Amino acid sequence: MKLFLVGLMFSLMLFAGNLEAASSDSRKIKKLEERLKKLEEKEKERYKEGESEIRVYFKNGFKMRSLDNNFKFQAGGRIMHDWGFFSEDQKFESTYGSQENGSR
Repeated sequence: MKLFLVGLMFSLMLFAGNLEAASSDSRKIKKLEERLKKLEEKEKERYKEGESEIRVYFKNGFKMRSLDNNFKFQAGGRIMHDWGFFSEDQKFESTYGSQENGSR
């Protein structure tokens, strides 16, 4: 019987310790939720209505940047194209005839 009572008291002590830890955890969770709410409100105030976090614009190329300038992106490069116009002079045309466009 004594062994049963000792076991019962020991298990009740463990259970009481768990209740205290649970209330401590719930207080921590509540503090974290309040902190998160404040940070979310602060983040909302950073931007105007309808304004996005990333600004996209074209200035000497396609560019993107975040409003706090922690992120920047620029797409660069060159587009090259080559043109050529050819025609036969009269001597060539009289000797060989009129030529095709050369793509065949």
